[in-house]
Amino acid sequence: MKYLKYIPLFFITVILISCKDDEQLTNPSIETESLIGLWKFEREFYDNEEATLDDCELKSTFEFKNDNTVIMIDYDFYNNVCSRNSDTAEWKEVDSNTLQMTFYDEDNPTTVESIIDVTYLIENGLLTLEAATPEYKQKAIFSKVN
Repeated sequence: MKYLKYIPLFFITVILISCKDDEQLTNPSIETESLIGLWKFEREFYDNEEATLDDCELKSTFEFKNDNTVIMIDYDFYNNVCSRNSDTAEWKEVDSNTLQMTFYDEDNPTTVESIIDVTYLIENGLLTLEAATPEYKQKAIFSKVN
């Protein structure tokens, strides 16, 4: 599943197929307002074991925008070349410190491909995103760029 690396790079709890939800945040929390901006990938854990990241992977970023979109830039080595991939999703806060990220089909942008629930914490200038799949628990840590 190509989105697992996004929540962090990514940060996957539940994948649900659903209809598109056009609802926007009307009263963002203080935490959600702090989420807006560019975040640089710093560390990643699988089942509480820290993953070894190379310089290429550490170029990865998330940018949370005021319009409830998140742009995810992922760098990884493919054929010995540091390659850049990007994706965009919609996000909204569904509960205190829980985001719902909606991904759409690249070929048909009105078709929901997946919905992922992610817990988040902003503390000491770091953003921690966590999610779980049936296979493992994933956590990624980002530092704020702006």
